[in-house]
Amino acid sequence: MQNNAIIFESLFNRNFSDAENTEFLKEIAERHPYFSPAQFFLLHRSKEDSGQFEKQAVKTNIFFKAALTL
Repeated sequence: MQNNAIIFESLFNRNFSDAENTEFLKEIAERHPYFSPAQFFLLHRSKEDSGQFEKQAVKTNIFFKAALTL
């Protein structure tokens, strides 16, 4: 988890634990849908019992599954 925080803070220049990060990530992912770190961290912030989680998991899986097959 600590590595995720370091990567997040390096990429976005924001504190990993800020409550506003979910909305920030939604905006970034909407404006830049192919920016896989935004998709990954948005998935990380989604609640597993929500419908949004499954949709985000599908989007995120596309990026990382493709990277593994290269």
